[in-house]
Amino acid sequence: MDIFQFFRATLGWTASVVALWPLTIPMAFLAFKIGKGTKPLDEDEQAEIWTRSTLGTAAMAVGVVAFVVLDYLLVAWAELPPGPIHMVVLVAFLAYAAWMCMLFFEFEDFFGGLGMFVLYAYLPVTLLWIANLIYPFWMPVLSFVFSWLR
Repeated sequence: MDIFQFFRATLGWTASVVALWPLTIPMAFLAFKIGKGTKPLDEDEQAEIWTRSTLGTAAMAVGVVAFVVLDYLLVAWAELPPGPIHMVVLVAFLAYAAWMCMLFFEFEDFFGGLGMFVLYAYLPVTLLWIANLIYPFWMPVLSFVFSWLR
């Protein structure tokens, strides 16, 4: 059962970062820039990427809230086993987020969108997790998210 706890924690950490919509816009721009490499962006491209970052992160923020509510409904109301449900919801959200990155940032394939989402979401999650080990400042946010993940 410990593997299911991992999926619950991963879903909680992911939701706690992705749902902070206005703060995630620069993270998406930075993730796109990192994925693009050393090639500089001209001014028109930068304005377009900022717009794509705004819309893409808004879609992912709405999506993560919807997936957490779906997880809550399946576990609390439908009384399905929580472990497998957390795993399925996390994988479904990762697929949705990769599709949104592919759609909004015009990647040619699914894995380009998945790579960008990993940079966009899990780089801040990793940094927050390490900082939270030192001083647990992120626990109120995680407690709120985990209250929805039974």
